[in-house]
Amino acid sequence: MNHLRLLADMVTNITQFDIRLKTRRREYVEARYIYYKIAKDTYHYSLSRIGEEVNRDHATVMHGLRNVEGWLSSDKMFRDKYERVVKYFKEKIESGHMTTEIADDIIADNAILKSENEMLSDKVSSLSLQLKLIERQAENYELFHNVLERMKQQVPVSKISIFEEKLNRFMNGLQL
Repeated sequence: MNHLRLLADMVTNITQFDIRLKTRRREYVEARYIYYKIAKDTYHYSLSRIGEEVNRDHATVMHGLRNVEGWLSSDKMFRDKYERVVKYFKEKIESGHMTTEIADDIIADNAILKSENEMLSDKVSSLSLQLKLIERQAENYELFHNVLERMKQQVPVSKISIFEEKLNRFMNGLQL
């Protein structure tokens, strides 16, 4: 069984940042550092072997292990992320599920997250369409409002209701 692969998948799943991606964005680096520390403290693999799983070399892992201690002592948000991952990891080990069951959990969680992501994407698309419709209606309202203001200035008061009715029919007929 590849413990490091399971650990990397677990860290990726919990933090929602794929630690195997080649990026220097802070949130990805933090997730990798968490992986490095747990892997070194728990499995005592070589730095090269730990880095191999996430496409990094031993020097990068060493640098991360040096930095992680400082971050844990000075960055509360990072410490909270680290403790959340460690807690989940320890629960899996203590329950005896640090086997293929954790991999199954991770796969199931990822499937759920992908499904939720697709649903949210659909909602975003739907809301974008609704926003465009509302913006279009607002433009039509502005147009209609401008016509009404002009009408109030130019149409005699006795004929406003007739004019409004004709204007309303006209606007509805155009379906702007």
